[in-house]
Amino acid sequence: NLGLNRNVYTYVGGAFSPSSPISIASQPVHESNSDITAEHLGLTPENVGDYDGDGNQDEDDVTAAREAVLRIARGVNEYDPYVPIAQMGDPIHSRPEVIVYDGDINDADSDGVIEPTFAIAVSTNEGYFHLFNATNGEELFSFIPKETLPLIWQINKALPTGSGATRFDTYGLDASPVVLWVDNNGDNVISSLDGDRVIAFLSQRRGGRNLYALDITEVTAPKLLWHIEGGVTAGFDELG
Repeated sequence: NLGLNRNVYTYVGGAFSPSSPISIASQPVHESNSDITAEHLGLTPENVGDYDGDGNQDEDDVTAAREAVLRIARGVNEYDPYVPIAQMGDPIHSRPEVIVYDGDINDADSDGVIEPTFAIAVSTNEGYFHLFNATNGEELFSFIPKETLPLIWQINKALPTGSGATRFDTYGLDASPVVLWVDNNGDNVISSLDGDRVIAFLSQRRGGRNLYALDITEVTAPKLLWHIEGGVTAGFDELG
């Protein structure tokens, strides 16, 4: 269930210490977020062409293309921000992971009924990690690393080249998320009252050489714990 008011996040900053994780909610994927540049999206005057249709191929086209791509990236029609895009990328090599939040007896309602929240985590070849409410299908949030931001243009706007359709020659987060439960009291449920944690590890498989770790204990305040760039991060020269 992908509506108009999605929580889509990224991180386009530089290196950071794992001891100081990044609140990705502070970097929304939105055309008003000036931190996300055309360069992050892989846009140049050469590949966007005369996007604004004024007969000239210049930086104005890049600006228009950036706004359109970021609208698409946050799940709305590029021409009408009140029309949602209902489709998500393909999770062809990603197996969904089910997570149980707040199922502890301490979280029971006044009637004594325990009402845990079930979430589904999945990654896609559009470059997103999604977390959904398993009960109603609504997206809790999604995260797209800066390395996969150029896929939005490539998948949705670029003209196909070569022998295959561009969409199906593209890989982003092409692997299943691996979810670590830190279940302090061993009750098989995640409860913030117990100091439990949920960490999602993301990888790219055919999509690239990078690894990411997200703290998704609080679904309204996810954090990027670390990012390993294969061939760049010290000690990971042969990753990928």
